[in-house]
Amino acid sequence: MGGTAALSALIILLALLSPAGAIAGEAVITFLDVGEGEAVLVETPGGKKVLVDTGNLVTGRSVAQALRRRSIDSLDAVFITHHHPDHMGGVFHLAPFIEEALRFDNGVELKAPGCEGDMYRYFADLFRTGRYRVPADGEEISFDEVTFHVMRYGGEKRDWNTNSLVIMVRHGGVRILLMGDGGLETERYLIEKGVDLRAQLLKVGHHGAADASSEAFIKAVSPRYAVISIDSGNRRGYPSKEVVERLRRAGARVLITAERGDITLRSDGSALKKESKGNSD
Repeated sequence: MGGTAALSALIILLALLSPAGAIAGEAVITFLDVGEGEAVLVETPGGKKVLVDTGNLVTGRSVAQALRRRSIDSLDAVFITHHHPDHMGGVFHLAPFIEEALRFDNGVELKAPGCEGDMYRYFADLFRTGRYRVPADGEEISFDEVTFHVMRYGGEKRDWNTNSLVIMVRHGGVRILLMGDGGLETERYLIEKGVDLRAQLLKVGHHGAADASSEAFIKAVSPRYAVISIDSGNRRGYPSKEVVERLRRAGARVLITAERGDITLRSDGSALKKESKGNSD
């Protein structure tokens, strides 16, 4: 085999061996369309699979289906930003995928009356076992070249939304800010603490509700993309029209799962590009 032919064969072989969903040196982030809820899948250049939130008690099934479509049979890590059912409820569909996974949440005490309390007891039995732990504020957890920088609210409020884990996902110079359901108080705390919030992409807090995404916060992040995960005809009226307009005035391209289905972006470590029917923009 000549030198040129041998080189071509090697290139083809390396392409075939590249991890599913990502090309060499590339990270892929997908905001899964889980209706009322959130689930974010991060695939690293080295083939690690990390899930942030799991959809709700019903749509967690679609998360499992999405993983299988990608030939993913196990996750390397799962973060639960907080314990409202639209973020953690899907975990019950994902038991086979998380047996060996690192598991993280904010460690809050899970108390609720009646059957809802039973749900959280079952959650703890499933999730807060094995390789589970509570990440420290400011902790950086890395998978290949992708780092998950965890931030935790340290103020006086104790409601579950305010105490959502906030995660800055970094891949080279690309930064993606996942706000969970963190709202105005969480935003104020991070700004006053002096956190560098700049990011090319903002996963908008609390599904675009009016109690999140202040003008000061959006200015601090200055995102190119703003993703809102929500169902069509949301019963609470999310997202807020004012929040959507505020994001657009700041120059962000607003992407809503109810309108677009799964939203996938790719990072080469220097730029973030959105997939669109096999292409990027």
